[in-house]
Amino acid sequence: MVKKIKFIAVHEWAWKLGEKPYPSKNSIPKWWKKMTPFILDEDNPEGKNFLIRNMRNNLSPKKCMPMLDAITGGYTIPLWSDIQISNISEDEDSYLPNIFWKSTKEVFEGNIDGAHMLQIPEGYSNLVFKFVNLWCIKTPPGYSVRISAPAGYEDLPLRAFDAVVDTDKYDAALPIPMLLKEGFEGVIERGTPMIQVTPFKRENWEAEFDYYPDGVHPNKQEDWLRLTSFGNYIKSQWSKKSYE
Repeated sequence: MVKKIKFIAVHEWAWKLGEKPYPSKNSIPKWWKKMTPFILDEDNPEGKNFLIRNMRNNLSPKKCMPMLDAITGGYTIPLWSDIQISNISEDEDSYLPNIFWKSTKEVFEGNIDGAHMLQIPEGYSNLVFKFVNLWCIKTPPGYSVRISAPAGYEDLPLRAFDAVVDTDKYDAALPIPMLLKEGFEGVIERGTPMIQVTPFKRENWEAEFDYYPDGVHPNKQEDWLRLTSFGNYIKSQWSKKSYE
């Protein structure tokens, strides 16, 4: 049975003028699309030929279904207005960024309360801005969503904090805290992927621990990885995921 996730615009202006969310499979990053299916080297200068050398094949990451599942999973909420990041500090040795836009609607809120208490990754400004998300999210009973930075877009200057929201109970629009890369200045265009929304069913879990007897795991690896050239995972273990 197909489950429904509903995106509800916060007002008519957002519905008519804002960028609508879409399945993440519709915005696969350009670098992934350009990647050759097989590793480039002197024996394979164009990356088009499959080779087996020293008990290993030459598949590139493009053949890794778990990575592609992460990139194409869930839904993407894009930036709904062009913005410009500028350094407003008069001190040439310091960086005090601000965000500007032309829209009559607020696109970002200023540095959030308590931002100084967060652990800021290296390479990012210690100011945390809130992206004004125009979409409420509604999921069926028992389902939540994970909000994260779009997988495969690690080079973007803005990066969302990870969060989990029980959107079957809370369906108001969430402002999304965002980190900004230290020193970045420039324009970020409308339509840039900002948030990845991945629905999941809430369930209770309990960890168990065990080990494979000697020799069992190597046999599993042989079966999984060695006896076929490639594609064993997608043929026999992978399950199709669908987001429309």
